[in-house]
Order: sequence, then structure tokens, then C-alpha cells
Amino acid sequence: MLGRIFFPFFLVLVALTYGLAAQRFPPMGLQEGFGPGFFPTIIMAVVGLFALIEGIRQIAEYRRLKSSRTADWGISFQEFTNSLIVVFCVVAAVLSMPYVGFIPASAAIVLVLSIVMGLRPLWKCVAVSLLLAVGMYLIFSEAFGVVFAF
Repeated sequence: MLGRIFFPFFLVLVALTYGLAAQRFPPMGLQEGFGPGFFPTIIMAVVGLFALIEGIRQIAEYRRLKSSRTADWGISFQEFTNSLIVVFCVVAAVLSMPYVGFIPASAAIVLVLSIVMGLRPLWKCVAVSLLLAVGMYLIFSEAFGVVFAF
């Protein structure tokens, strides 16, 4: 019961940690004022916001069904495992970005998370992650003029 309420707030803490780690990335010196920590910070804000909304929703649901004993408030093993995989992927992506770069790390996290979230068949997961990687490369290199060192 308490897991459904406290886990979203745990994800908020993970998102804040992710955002703080992203702030340690060196600035690129672009006139626009953003660097390698810009998009991880956006990801942190989105994940944190949605986790906070989910936590508030779970509290409201708990208060509404407090007297009902028919509600199942436990977290299944599969939900718990998937949540741990998501947290691990986010931490691994942040730690690997300085070594492999933003685009490969982002493509890898999209691949793993699409598998965890149940996108089938596997070729669709690979196609989505490759399209994301190529799309990000084209957006950054063509639209923003960022030169990537591979």
C-alpha cells in the first residue's frame, strides 16, 4: 500500500539526483547558453513532474478508497523490477554520457526502456532507438551546428 504512494516520490529524488549530476557536465561555450547538461536537465524536469503528479494522484486515490479493503495497493514483482531497471538505466545513461556521448547513451536508454515497457517485436525497439539517434544527430549537427567527436 505505501509503496504506491512513496515510490513516485522516490522517483522525484532520483530525478533530482539525475539533474544535479547533469549540472556537472562542462559548458560548451555556445552563444545559446546550453551545453551537454541541457537535455538531461529537461529529462529530469519531465520525470520529476510526472512522478510528483503520480504521487499526488496515488495519495488522492488512497484517501478516496481508504475504507475499501478491496483495493490492491501492493506493487507486483514485475512492476518493481521494471522500476529498478528504469532507475538503473537513467543512472547508467548519466554516468556513461561523458565517455560515449549523449546520442549513443540516449539511443541505448531508449532501446532498453522500450523493451522494458513492452514494445514488441525487438526490431521495432532497435528501429526506434536508431531513428532517435540519427534524428538527434541531424538536429544537433544541422540545426544547432554542434560538432560531435565520435
